[in-house]
Amino acid sequence: MSEIMSRWPSDWQQSTWLQYSGWRKEQIFIGQGWQNKRRHAIFQASGSQAHNIMHGFVELPHWYATRVDVQITIPQPKISLEKIHKSLGKKKTTLISSEANQTLYVGARTSDVFTRLYEKPLDKMYLRLEFEIKGESARAVWESIRGGTTTGQIFNYYLGRSILPGIVKQHFDDASADASDLFLAAEQKHDAEKKLKWLESIDNAVMRAITDHEIGPRVKILVDSWSQFAANIDNQDNMN
Repeated sequence: MSEIMSRWPSDWQQSTWLQYSGWRKEQIFIGQGWQNKRRHAIFQASGSQAHNIMHGFVELPHWYATRVDVQITIPQPKISLEKIHKSLGKKKTTLISSEANQTLYVGARTSDVFTRLYEKPLDKMYLRLEFEIKGESARAVWESIRGGTTTGQIFNYYLGRSILPGIVKQHFDDASADASDLFLAAEQKHDAEKKLKWLESIDNAVMRAITDHEIGPRVKILVDSWSQFAANIDNQDNMN
């Protein structure tokens, strides 16, 4: 655990997940716990973090995946999730609607492969198709990645086996892995910009806090870290 945590130093906080106790940082959790009377170490990464660091773990001995999610995100085509839901009939599908978006679940949550098709609002509306792979299927996927199979090839394999209508498959079949990578980069920049706007919104409150003799020194430390964060965003913009 210490070796893995050293790759992403600082900002780790003690945390728990299910039966595991360990440390969490942003979209990463690492911990230890008991399962079937055996002690296990677990590493969990989600979102862009999982995409960026997955290949650093493929070569680690004695590690395997208990769950792998593969997805492609495309600009929202003119597709109605309600019509897709009706067309699939009673084939274990559930449609969840909210003010922000719609999500279509296909299959059983307890099965090795579970499918999510959902709208993702950012600067505009996107459509994401995601396959959640667990159990023995996840271990098989992990071994195939070790052998050189790409996540795009894995996505296409499960896309071909999906019960989703042909029109949906066609949109995602036409999408390339590069398109999804570009979306991930846009999503990371979008998240960074939201954080910066939040920091700017509390600027006046921070300046008042700095003059407070009780908490001023600690606030200055926070301001320094925020300044470093803003500098990193500038560096990302310059690289782009």
